[in-house]
Amino acid sequence: MTALALRDRMLGEGDPAIIAPLIGTDVLTLAREAGSAADAGVDIVEWRLDLFLDVLGRQAYRAADERLTARRIVEAVSPAAEAIRDALDGLPLLVTVRTASEGGRLEIDRTDYGHLVAALVDTAWAQALDVEALSHPGLVADLSASMTSHQVALIASHHRFDTTPTPADLDRVLQQLADSGADVVKLAVMPTQPQHVLDLMLATRRAADALPVPVITMSMGPLGSLSRLAGSVTGSVATFATLGGLSAPGQLPVDLVRQVQEVMR
Repeated sequence: MTALALRDRMLGEGDPAIIAPLIGTDVLTLAREAGSAADAGVDIVEWRLDLFLDVLGRQAYRAADERLTARRIVEAVSPAAEAIRDALDGLPLLVTVRTASEGGRLEIDRTDYGHLVAALVDTAWAQALDVEALSHPGLVADLSASMTSHQVALIASHHRFDTTPTPADLDRVLQQLADSGADVVKLAVMPTQPQHVLDLMLATRRAADALPVPVITMSMGPLGSLSRLAGSVTGSVATFATLGGLSAPGQLPVDLVRQVQEVMR
């Protein structure tokens, strides 16, 4: 595995990075959350843009009977992006547009999703961008040139909120994500029994040993909490932790994650 630099933070070196999500749906809340994340000393901040767009879209649809194009979306969210950037004061930013099909809020077809992600790359707001690689085949390859020119890292992600695949399928999915050409792979699954948590953790260790790019995984919900704390053992290079509201089930407080990392160091 080759470590990845996001500004001053190296994914794949030292303790797993702590990523705190911004889940606000207005500019002032987002700026406040970003400032709190910077003050807390987290490593990376994730802007869940789909949560912001959910409110923005409903307001736009009330105002006019037309779809929001990628260009109009970028223009509409620019004030929020600028407020976040100013509050982060140099902290790396990951932008995520999670679609409804993978547990997010944004209802969008495949073509429009591709246009939106491409437009976000061109803004160069973020140091990393999440792309739902398996739900949108070929998109990572389509974005590779612009990602390189804008120096934006790409995280190929996949989310299963219904269950945890078999160990063989976990290995296959992680390999598919790596084969997409992304800089980082991310897999989140939902356990329905304790063995599922162990299956995910063991698959993570295998992927961390075999794949050329950093791996981020998590078993969601309270049952999967152990997976969010064990990255130094499993090889997961980052964990998502909360300073307040949750962006996914089972996220733990930043302070608790940091305490566990200190114990395991």
